[in-house]
Amino acid sequence: MRILIIGGGIGGLSLAHGLRKAGIEVRVFEQQAEKAENLAGYGLHIDRNGRRALRYCLPLSNWTRLQSLLTSAGTQLFFRDTQLRVLAEKNDVELSGKSAQEVERSGVGRLDLRDVLIDGLDDGTTSVIQWGRAFTRYDQLDGGRVRAHFADGTCEDGDLLVGADGPNSVVRRQFLPNVKRLDLGVSAIAGRYILDDNRRMDVHLGVALRAC
Repeated sequence: MRILIIGGGIGGLSLAHGLRKAGIEVRVFEQQAEKAENLAGYGLHIDRNGRRALRYCLPLSNWTRLQSLLTSAGTQLFFRDTQLRVLAEKNDVELSGKSAQEVERSGVGRLDLRDVLIDGLDDGTTSVIQWGRAFTRYDQLDGGRVRAHFADGTCEDGDLLVGADGPNSVVRRQFLPNVKRLDLGVSAIAGRYILDDNRRMDVHLGVALRAC
């Protein structure tokens, strides 16, 4: 079996590792020309289920490296103003009725996580990730196979096509053309703030968010 994954983000790369671990041939097609092209992103939270899924999918060396990068994000979420004064807080233990171990989130930089996921898929000898391959459309072939077409005029055949190409997925647009994205009316704004020693101690167990 040969699986074609469109999109080399967190989801696509995690899936690629899991499939390879199960002995399945897989190729990841990413429209970026190289991995250093997109350096966007700050931090991510990974909950207990997310950590369990990554541990299951990743090779031991990748998982060990990821563990060394994870930091505790605690169980509380603080909402702060532009001066980092607390406006409100949310405690996941109290709200969920579960233990701290069950609801505790881990924090990791998005770029650090992506580097861990790329490791072993694009190391000079393994070419699971195909950079600079912008997906345009697919055709369904006889026998249940699928053919993926790319902007450079090339194509690839596989047994299954996975769309992991984000909220503006080209795969979804063709497969489910009538499905529209649902705007929840929620915006997230990330930024950086220079912390002195007192502020650093104050916020290290919580997430600093500006009130909108």
